[in-house]
Amino acid sequence: MVDNNTPKKKAPAKKAAPKKKAAPKKAAPKKAALKPDAKDGDGDGLVQDGTVHERPAPKSNVIRTNDVKKASLRTRMAKWFKRG
Repeated sequence: MVDNNTPKKKAPAKKAAPKKKAAPKKAAPKKAALKPDAKDGDGDGLVQDGTVHERPAPKSNVIRTNDVKKASLRTRMAKWFKRG
């Protein structure tokens, strides 16, 4: 004997699929003129940072951290702490 008066169980509600996050867009390199004698002002080993002409700095153009006028405070402090 089948009892038709019992309520049917409902399936649990489906969760919405998580939204996919878009990959961060890379900034396009700036258009700038090539400077053959460019200097590394921030001491990161690259000249013309963020441009299409970004390249490693020649050893002679790297500004040392002792040059207070040209090197940033953050770079000088980081090197000081690394000496430890």
